[in-house]
Amino acid sequence: MAMSATRAVIQLAADHGFALTKEEGSNFERMPADFLLAYNLRVIDAHYADYVMDHLSLARIEQELWR
Repeated sequence: MAMSATRAVIQLAADHGFALTKEEGSNFERMPADFLLAYNLRVIDAHYADYVMDHLSLARIEQELWR
């Protein structure tokens, strides 16, 4: 949340009707993680974010689609 780009994205989302709202029990200090699963539900890639907008790349996902 401390990155200036994160605040800009949050504001952009809010400007488009997706305001960040606190809910009881929510924790905005958590970082996302993405898991790429095979057809048999085996995890073939796990990406643990360094910041809130850090996700598994689309290129990586497409790489598995065409295997």
